[in-house]
Amino acid sequence: SDISTSTEESPQVDNEDVPQVDTDDVPQVDSDDVPQVQTEKVQ
Repeated sequence: SDISTSTEESPQVDNEDVPQVDTDDVPQVDSDDVPQVQTEKVQ
């Protein structure tokens, strides 16, 4: 019985399996999308 912390067997937090916060998926604050205070427009 090899029930140790195997990164291949035990269903632990796999960065590819668990739906974690993907900076590419989650609608986060994109400094290019969100209408923030742009020092080029507002003077």
